[in-house]
Amino acid sequence: MNTASKFHTFANVEKWKRGENYDAVIASVSSSNGSLAPSHAHSGPDLIRRVSAALAREYKGKQHGWVDLVTGERFCSDIRIADAGEIANEFEPIPRPSADISRRIEKIRQSTRLLVMLIGDDSWTYEVMFSQTGKLLHLDAHIDKNPRYPDVLNHANHIERLLQDNHEIIVGHWGRRGIVPDEGDNIQRNSRYHILKDIKDVNIFFKMSDIIQKHIALDIDIVNPNEIMSVTCPMPGGPSLNTLEQLICSVGSFKTLSIAEFAPTSRFPTSATEAFALCEFILKAIDAGLKTSR
Repeated sequence: MNTASKFHTFANVEKWKRGENYDAVIASVSSSNGSLAPSHAHSGPDLIRRVSAALAREYKGKQHGWVDLVTGERFCSDIRIADAGEIANEFEPIPRPSADISRRIEKIRQSTRLLVMLIGDDSWTYEVMFSQTGKLLHLDAHIDKNPRYPDVLNHANHIERLLQDNHEIIVGHWGRRGIVPDEGDNIQRNSRYHILKDIKDVNIFFKMSDIIQKHIALDIDIVNPNEIMSVTCPMPGGPSLNTLEQLICSVGSFKTLSIAEFAPTSRFPTSATEAFALCEFILKAIDAGLKTSR
């Protein structure tokens, strides 16, 4: 965890301290390790943090919250949020899957009701979720269950690997799109993997789930590229961030939110604007994830 004095926290929330208890903690794994294509996803968490300075509030214990100037809605009031900084970065040659990274994440998780992970390559979802139980809502334009390269954890197979290695997790996927050959829809299904077609399916997936943990893994390439283009593999169509906010609010309280594959580069001059939209999205998601559990 990054405790250096130069570390600037997300929106000026307090720095995470071992032994303290929080409502929500933000941490990051800024690495493209696991990508099968050239990716700038390792740059995403840092840009989100830098842009969040525009949302900084003077910190006094619990958060005073923020206000949506369009709707007048107040969110994240009386919530104690901390930032644990970097768990790993692009320059660490980490073999995958990494039990060490999973352990570092779990140390932070034990201090908070809600863990928000900003990750580079989507394959780091594996380490975020490896030791968890319950149901994982996977929001992604791709299903990430490709059986190719079975011995190498990557962005195309990490959900398949997670299901194989963690028998206590159930995955529901929402958001896939594209055109594939007929055989491409021959997805190996089991009782722990579900294709969800709309928000109603999401609600059914989580029905009667109050006694189990809920988790959300969001790959930013699910978002319509008219809103966010800074991704490694943009796909035409897709939901808006506002639609995703509504979907996340429908889930109720959840324990984990990971946000992956935001990949800003100089080719996308709108990256900073997109990062700001993600900052607002994160704060609203934190509010939604804790609202029914306070």
